[in-house]
Amino acid sequence: MNTSKQLKETIEELDKGMRWLESVCKDRQVTDTKTSRISLSLSFLQVTQLRTEHILFLLSKNRPSGAFALARSVFESYVRAVYIKECASDDDLKAIIDESKKLPRITVAIESLISKDSYHVLWIKNIREELDSLNDWVHAGVKVYKFHCNAGEIEPNYSLEEQIKLLETVVKPTVIGSGVEVIGLLGVLQFPNDLSLQREIAEWRDKFVRKQY
Repeated sequence: MNTSKQLKETIEELDKGMRWLESVCKDRQVTDTKTSRISLSLSFLQVTQLRTEHILFLLSKNRPSGAFALARSVFESYVRAVYIKECASDDDLKAIIDESKKLPRITVAIESLISKDSYHVLWIKNIREELDSLNDWVHAGVKVYKFHCNAGEIEPNYSLEEQIKLLETVVKPTVIGSGVEVIGLLGVLQFPNDLSLQREIAEWRDKFVRKQY
């Protein structure tokens, strides 16, 4: 049975991982132009990281309803960041920036990444299994009703099991995937002689991967 201690430890582990990621990426500059593929992708990744922080904060303060509602936007901004980096054509990119074309639906973007055999499919395919739930939480579907109606009482009832599941199946793999992409886009590993940093990054990534998969 999951306990409040397990929830707290999972939140703290993720927060510690994000603080470490922030420390290794701090003060690194994007050299491309404002409308570049890299800048647009990094903008979406920043949204992913910031809203993940909001989820962790809300869960730590026993406000799970807002945390669950943010889950889809965290996943969607991650998928869109990788789609822009790996799949969008130059013409598509220009049209998206000019707002003459919308970004593809999340399911279409995922299929494009799968067809490209993206490295990120490792995490995205697993999170995709939760997409129906993510939709319900943000759009007030029937799963929200089940969290707010308990034995005839209308009150929030987000179990510890559901909160930890959200962290393990959606938040944690999103932190891994988006973090790996941020490290790559910012050129954190552009100095091959920095073996200590390379080792830290590998340990950070592999710690989560071993636990998740």
